[in-house]
Amino acid sequence: MAINIRRSFQDHTYVRSGFLNRVDSTLTMVAGELVIAPVPATGYDVYTDGVLRRFLAPVAVPITEDRALTYVFVSSVTGLYATSLAIWDIQGGDAPCAIIYRDGANYALWDERHGADRSRTFHAWAHNTIGARYNSGYAGAFTDVGHTVQPGSFYDEDLRFETLVPIVDCAVWYRSDAGAKLRYVPGATTPYTVRVDGADNILQWDNAGVLADVEANRYVNTYVYASPDTDYPVYCLIGQARHTNINNARGEAMPVIPLSTAEWKLLYRVTYRNVGGQPDYIESADFRAVTSGPPIAASSIDHQSLLNRNASGAHVPEAVSFSDTDRLLGRSTAGAGDGEEIAC
Repeated sequence: MAINIRRSFQDHTYVRSGFLNRVDSTLTMVAGELVIAPVPATGYDVYTDGVLRRFLAPVAVPITEDRALTYVFVSSVTGLYATSLAIWDIQGGDAPCAIIYRDGANYALWDERHGADRSRTFHAWAHNTIGARYNSGYAGAFTDVGHTVQPGSFYDEDLRFETLVPIVDCAVWYRSDAGAKLRYVPGATTPYTVRVDGADNILQWDNAGVLADVEANRYVNTYVYASPDTDYPVYCLIGQARHTNINNARGEAMPVIPLSTAEWKLLYRVTYRNVGGQPDYIESADFRAVTSGPPIAASSIDHQSLLNRNASGAHVPEAVSFSDTDRLLGRSTAGAGDGEEIAC
């Protein structure tokens, strides 16, 4: 048993598997194909289970599956690029390269060129329990007609993604097919969608996979993420409910995302209101430092903002306990919770 454990640890931690670096190659979508090209004439190096593979020429990988994730990797068996609709075995010997989501003529390309020297065991654990982590920046400013997300960085395990200029566009995501799939709309200039009706720009929400109008004076949220997308590092997911008041919008359940999004990092929840047939920015909630693991981050709530904290019976006596430290130090806890004085 000890021998097996040692071998497993060595395989996942010390045997190289992945790209030697991300400087010597580029990822580009060209006419429905992912092109992985060398930058220097000497090519770039990829390891698969300890075996060095050197690529000297561009490789084109067709992406054919529509509205689904395609995983691109260098195979440890053949040493060539391959694709799969199933997520790769992170602890296996294949070298991840990219994840691509195709929606018709639009392609979301996520850089997955993880390092050859990373611990595959840790990578698998971090992917499944932590997901993408915020590092710095990404200060967001939101208005009725647009947004600006300042330069920032986040990590997808060993990969660091950084934006160097303010981002004023985004890719918008919303559900389709009765909520079973997603639509991907790159190049949006607003973090929401509208239906143009004459002079009106009516806010929309994701009604179980169908974009629907937000009624007058109702609220809808947009969820803003940092992403490893090579073209659109800011993602905006359309909210899946609309609300009659701001408190309900703040308490909205996190959105359902029908694909793996461990590589996305939630930055903000932004609330808008349909006022006079136009989007009206109300507020944003900052989730940059909140992490609860993939696929989404949970809401953080300031205790000071909780309702009914002083209501009668809100803190019942049996909910109050005393540590064993009091007993060990000879402090009396007799009558605690019954209105009697506690001796110290």
